[in-house]
Amino acid sequence: MGGTGLYFKALTEGLATLPPADAGIRSRLKTEAEEKRPAHLHARLQQFDPEAALKIPANNIQRLVRALEVLEITGKPISTLHRDHPKTGMALHFIGIDPGRPEIVRRITERARTMLEAG
Repeated sequence: MGGTGLYFKALTEGLATLPPADAGIRSRLKTEAEEKRPAHLHARLQQFDPEAALKIPANNIQRLVRALEVLEITGKPISTLHRDHPKTGMALHFIGIDPGRPEIVRRITERARTMLEAG
């Protein structure tokens, strides 16, 4: 998760406290990913943290390395640290505006027509 989703989660739930990066571990894991393919790291993550392995694609080297790095440093799966952290986010109220399907279709049609006319 990153970008807007990460900011939203930080506001609503807070973020887990994770250890700082360890350059040595990170370098070793990245080299391992290059030499043995990212699927090798993903298989290791599945063995020690199946919950995180379900959420992290096998080709996402950055997230695989971070999850395994945290496991090595703390001895705990990153999924456990994320799940068990105290929720310290803000209490938010959500307000939505729903103009209804006919109005949405009208606006999309109008915008598409304008874009086509402009070239």
